[in-house]
Amino acid sequence: MDRIVQFIDSHRGQFEEDLFDLLSIASVSADSRQNAETARAAEWIAIRFKRLGLATELIQTGGHPLVYAETPPVPERPVALVYGHYAVQPPEPLDE
Repeated sequence: MDRIVQFIDSHRGQFEEDLFDLLSIASVSADSRQNAETARAAEWIAIRFKRLGLATELIQTGGHPLVYAETPPVPERPVALVYGHYAVQPPEPLDE
């Protein structure tokens, strides 16, 4: 566990820079005016997964693209599925 914490601490600056880079993309999926930005966010994520050595696929849909990535199988180790959203919701209505 100490090695994980040490790795995170030693790469904190890059992690923060990457996060701020992704957050700067206006990927508001509910706003069709931001469709290009939402697609750019998906591409940004796909590129990062590829850099990590993951088999990555950017899947076009009738809506926003999906990003699928997986590691090579690890013998005698469990498989984990991680699901997340790369797009954000609009700030309006503010009272909700």
